[in-house]
Amino acid sequence: MTNEERLDRLERELSRTKLLNRWLLTGVGLCIGVLVVVWAFGTATTTARTAGTEPIILRANALFIEDENGNERAALFADNAVGPRLLLKAENGQARVVLGITKQGPTLNLIGEDQKQRVSLFLANDDPMFVLFDKYQRMRVHIGLIDGRPKLAKFDENGKQIPF
Repeated sequence: MTNEERLDRLERELSRTKLLNRWLLTGVGLCIGVLVVVWAFGTATTTARTAGTEPIILRANALFIEDENGNERAALFADNAVGPRLLLKAENGQARVVLGITKQGPTLNLIGEDQKQRVSLFLANDDPMFVLFDKYQRMRVHIGLIDGRPKLAKFDENGKQIPF
């Protein structure tokens, strides 16, 4: 193998690694955004209680939030079969972000405009997983821990694992 071939191979690997890092940072950024929203809601509730007013308790199996035009933009469900879920929706009413808790653990899924899952961040038996899907919902990249051991894999369009 010549030095040029080795250099080309290293440049391709660096480019793939940079792309993977961008996706990972996007997922982490979304998680931080969700945490900020949850923290802000908790702070508002605490502030209401410390100000001497009684908090308002709302009990329901589902909560739907609409924009000023009456379009459903968010939904919060409590379902024993699937678990609690928060759906964030686009203007057309299609779910684009799904945050939930399953029996295996918490999940964060990003849905494409075509309504197909494209990114998934979740815990499976307390092992973190980050998965990227193509436009046909086939797993293409998997990063995570399995039984505490790191796993980094990529797959071709037939689901066969290919080397990095």
